[in-house]
Amino acid sequence: QMNLGFAQLELENLSAAETALTRALRLQRDVQARALEGEILRGLALVNQAQDDDDTAIAQLQQSLALHQELGDRPNEAHTLSDLGTVLADQDQPELAIAKT
Repeated sequence: QMNLGFAQLELENLSAAETALTRALRLQRDVQARALEGEILRGLALVNQAQDDDDTAIAQLQQSLALHQELGDRPNEAHTLSDLGTVLADQDQPELAIAKT
């Protein structure tokens, strides 16, 4: 489901991406696969950003960031920080993006 969601996101099929990623998130939480949970949250955030729901995107990116930091997953932490910075900059809040680093 996760790969399907990211593929749909790449194709800009946002509704299908959201459905697949939401399903994947539920499955990962059921089996407590926390590393994948962080990636899926990041994907959902990208969907929400594309749908102009920046507040939800920021909340999901913050959840993703917390998971990656907790797990010591530095590469995905960096990707998430980059995405968070982009959303905050789009909202004309670059100072918040700087504060997150």
